Formats: sequence, structure tokens, C-alpha cells
Amino acid sequence: MNKNEELADLLKYSNNHSLWIVNSNGILKELQCPFRVIVLNKVGNLKKGDVEFVDSVKITIKVITIYVIDESAYYYFHFDILGN
Repeated sequence: MNKNEELADLLKYSNNHSLWIVNSNGILKELQCPFRVIVLNKVGNLKKGDVEFVDSVKITIKVITIYVIDESAYYYFHFDILGN
């Protein structure tokens, strides 16, 4: 199976309106969009400490999670998910 086939196989199980996480208690939980995040460092028009809502979730060809916030795309690692 080549990389494109692997990615296609992975994406058939994904949903751009939810995200699966393991919470701090080790429990698997599905977050439905929109969910709240806090900005960890300045990125685009967002300032550190801002609280934003993730409208949808995407994935790059390199399998990196992207959050769509106010029609702009950001890598997930610029944010921390807030108590959902």
C-alpha cells in the first residue's frame, strides 16, 4: 500500500466535525465541533491567551491535524483544548 492509499484508508474513518482525544483521566472522548481552545503562542491574527472555537478539523497529507477557526487553518500544536 503506498502513502496515498494509506492516507485514503485513514480518511475514510475521519469526520471533520469531531476529534477523538484521550483526556487527562485516560478516557477516550469524542469532541464535537465547535470546541474551545486556548492559543498557546501568537499565530496568524490570534494572540497568546485568546480563547477560540474550532469550527472544523482537517488533516494534512503528512497526517498533521489542522483546526479551522474563523475560516483560517492552523496547526493543532498552537492550541490547548479547554475543559470540554
